[in-house]
Amino acid sequence: MKLESLPSFALLSAQAELLGFGQYYLRLGKCHLCRLVINPIFRGQGIAAHLIQQLSVRGKADLNANSSSLFVVQNNGSAIKTYEKSGFTVACYPEKITVKDCLYMVND
Repeated sequence: MKLESLPSFALLSAQAELLGFGQYYLRLGKCHLCRLVINPIFRGQGIAAHLIQQLSVRGKADLNANSSSLFVVQNNGSAIKTYEKSGFTVACYPEKITVKDCLYMVND
């Protein structure tokens, strides 16, 4: 699977400033969110929650999935907090995760 060919979405401000970006694909029957990025200038304004919610809704519909998932590096506390506020919880991943200190999170 090429990540470059995944459905890609950008959030833009009314002034066409890039607020955030994200992609999704089907992984283990879930809408797996990836490459989630928020422009540092606009962090702390709820943009991440909006992006996650919009990607999850659209991705689950497109992929015929009932839940979402994502990976996050364990020391990225602000991202983990954001994902938890969006309903994600840490879960066991059924395969070996090759990235050191990486967590698997799901939102059922």
